[in-house]
Amino acid sequence: NHIIICSTHFKRLVLMDFLNEFYSNSRHKDVHSVVLVEHELPSSLQLDLSHPVWARRITVLIGSPLCQADLTRARVQTAKACFLHTTRNETDPDTADQHTIM
Repeated sequence: NHIIICSTHFKRLVLMDFLNEFYSNSRHKDVHSVVLVEHELPSSLQLDLSHPVWARRITVLIGSPLCQADLTRARVQTAKACFLHTTRNETDPDTADQHTIM
């Protein structure tokens, strides 16, 4: 029972806001999250995710949602949902969305 969260890069507040909102729903308490990101997460975000509240719920995979092998590692075939995130406050949000989707 898992979801996948993808982004070209995560900002700390974007991911933490999403996780806090997602897990605030009691129906999601046993759902595992796989974070699929192209580059290593910033150290501040790694520290947040190492907290026991998150460490048992979150797996971080370095990879691309455009790579079949990475999607297989994330078990996309059995995921309940896949969330694609773009960064907030982009100067060109349409281009950012296109980059995230592609």
